[in-house]
Amino acid sequence: MCHAHQNLSDMSNNHVLQTGSRQIQLWPSLVRIGAMLWIFTYHFLVMLDIARSPFFRSIYAIMVFCFLSGYFSTNIQTAPHKWILKRYFRIMVPYWIVMVIMVIANYFVQYKQTTIAEIFIILSGGSLFVTDPLYIISWFITLILLLYATVYVYALIPSRFKWMFLALALYLSSLKPYASIYFVSFFLGFFFRKNLAKRDKCSTSKNNVSGKRSCLTGIKDNGQQQDAGEINVVHPITDTTGTPCRFSDKFASFFFKIQAYSYCFFLVHGAALHLFVKVMKGQPVKIFLLSFALSCVSSVVLYEVDKIIRGRMAFLHPGWS
Repeated sequence: MCHAHQNLSDMSNNHVLQTGSRQIQLWPSLVRIGAMLWIFTYHFLVMLDIARSPFFRSIYAIMVFCFLSGYFSTNIQTAPHKWILKRYFRIMVPYWIVMVIMVIANYFVQYKQTTIAEIFIILSGGSLFVTDPLYIISWFITLILLLYATVYVYALIPSRFKWMFLALALYLSSLKPYASIYFVSFFLGFFFRKNLAKRDKCSTSKNNVSGKRSCLTGIKDNGQQQDAGEINVVHPITDTTGTPCRFSDKFASFFFKIQAYSYCFFLVHGAALHLFVKVMKGQPVKIFLLSFALSCVSSVVLYEVDKIIRGRMAFLHPGWS
């Protein structure tokens, strides 16, 4: 919790759903922002050992992130290997930036004892398989990478084997605590959007509006494919015919831009909280406000650095960005 989509993004991947209902454009952004604030507040309460409601647990916010990640992972309009490469680098480039800084900082302050092998596994995105990872929230990166790998294999195998494969993947995920819950959340989002895509495609074929696009199918009416991995499939403040939208749509566009930083925020918020919890003991309000402010500033910086790096990577190989 800088994308899945990107990601967590991305957590991390940024799309706008254009189906004629402007409310649809807004809700993914609001939900992602809300879940990020939920995670931040939860970790704040945990680190300060402040009493909290049993309902106020990180598992629910993570389920939301998984649902959104699945929702934005539906369409693979390019070759599956190109899709998975883009997803991998969009997740891992900002993660590597943060983790290299964490490894260097840990070398000097000795926050946790780590071996060379553990550092290699963590930098590879395998923190879920390390007993006590250097950065505790890094386990989520492993989870998202595994879910994306599942979508990748799902896209490759014949249709008659897809459900058997998902059943096997669900069983394997149940071997890790809570992993099956996150798996189900992810694929609920995945199939929810697939259903919307079918409806949108049918509507588009019936209307046959010239120049109309669907960010769900990634296809223009002239048969040209859009890359569903790009964030500018449809501009967020114009409707599907290019007509300028009203204030409500500009409002949606504002939150769409804010949520783009959510993955970077997720990556840095834990470190910001740790810093101020140690420096400002017994001052919860100041800890919350300063940690939140530092997380916001750091997420913007990380997001911009990530864009620069992936821009250079795209120059070397378009499939890497």
